[in-house]
Order: sequence, then C-alpha cells, then structure tokens
Amino acid sequence: MNKKLILWLAVAAIAVVVVVAMSAQSQSVRKNIAAAELLQLQGSGASIVDVRTPAEFEAGHIASAINVPVDQLQMVAPAWDKNQPVVVYCATGARSAEAATYLAGAGFKKVYDLTGGLVTWTGELVSGKATAAAPSGAGAVKTDGKPVFIEFATST
Repeated sequence: MNKKLILWLAVAAIAVVVVVAMSAQSQSVRKNIAAAELLQLQGSGASIVDVRTPAEFEAGHIASAINVPVDQLQMVAPAWDKNQPVVVYCATGARSAEAATYLAGAGFKKVYDLTGGLVTWTGELVSGKATAAAPSGAGAVKTDGKPVFIEFATST
C-alpha cells in the first residue's frame, strides 16, 4: 500500500480522535458559584452535596444537602445520574474543589462548587444527623471522615 496514503489516514484518524475528545470536554461544566447561584440551582432540583465529615454535617448544613465525605465520593458518586446538576461544598472550599474536580473528571456534565464554602454562606443552616451515603456493613471501611490508605501487595 502507498506509504503516503497510510500516513494521511493516520493523521486523519488522530484528528478525528482530538475533535471528539474536545467536544466531549466542552459538554461538561465545572463552575465556581456564589451562594445566590447555589440557591437558584437548589430551587431547580440540583443535588446539593456536603463533602465534610459527618460531625461537621451534623453541626450545620445547607437544607436538602446530602453528606458524602470527600474520601467516600469515589464509592458513592458512580450511582448518581451524570446529567443531573451537582453542587458541592465544604467548610472553606478546599475539599469541595477536590470533589468538583473528581466529579467533572468522572463525566458529570454540570458540576458546581460553592466558592469559599460555608464561610461565605449567608443562608440558614440546618442541624441534624447525617445519613449514611457510603456502603456500610461487614465489608465497609470505617474512616470516621479521615483519609485511608489501603495497600494491596503480594509476596513472592
């Protein structure tokens, strides 16, 4: 077969892959928002996710928020609808920024992060017990909201 033809086909295939990848990325939104926009999204049915620890959540959280600590997000989020808007927040914005980056990378189409976290929140907070969002039972890893490192190794 002609080498020039093969080269042109390879270049065309690479161009198609790049265009498809770029269009897929442009369809997702990851945006930092203020409290007023969070209220609008909440009113339109967006999921509100508090990524703080259960103790922090119980002390006070935004109404209708669910508690999924940032270290448990990878276990819970795959079950969510990736087309549903998701708003994440934490105390100051660091953990929610990590969560928003993860969700956007996992294919969620509309991910919003409350800029500055609850420090900037001017609305009312609701106190109450967190509901378990992560797996529980015999196989669950109890983290108490702290990061866990699990190493899998074999000896030879």
